[in-house]
Amino acid sequence: MTTETITVVLADFADIVDVDEASWAYLNALQEDELRVKLFPYVRHEMASVKRARVRAVEAHVFGGNGDGPSAERMPVDLLANRLLLIGQTFVVSDGSRVPWLEATAAQHRDRADMQRRLAGQCLVDVERHEQAADLIEAHNVSCLDEIDS
Repeated sequence: MTTETITVVLADFADIVDVDEASWAYLNALQEDELRVKLFPYVRHEMASVKRARVRAVEAHVFGGNGDGPSAERMPVDLLANRLLLIGQTFVVSDGSRVPWLEATAAQHRDRADMQRRLAGQCLVDVERHEQAADLIEAHNVSCLDEIDS
């Protein structure tokens, strides 16, 4: 079974709100108990990705854009007018719990925003590291860092 096949099959269970419950529902459709237990961490990870992709698609529809790029590129949104689209959509907060979009408190939305801001900051640090490496490679006129003599 390929990763693409697993993701397609997992999508059949993605309507179940809880990630663990959805993952076990998929695994319980399998035959072997030992196989289910061993596969659970992998299936849970994939199920969370499938579910997040669905939420990301709804968020992109409601808020505009595709979920990438600076927020300044997005148009202001009438969140109240679009809230029906967010029914049943959830997001994770810093304690690992899953919160329904429409039932989340201001503190939970701010917590999620802080999580995303930290993640973005980590990504920017990684961007800087890779740009620094590329600059060194080009400055030394070599094809990789390993070719630079200290």
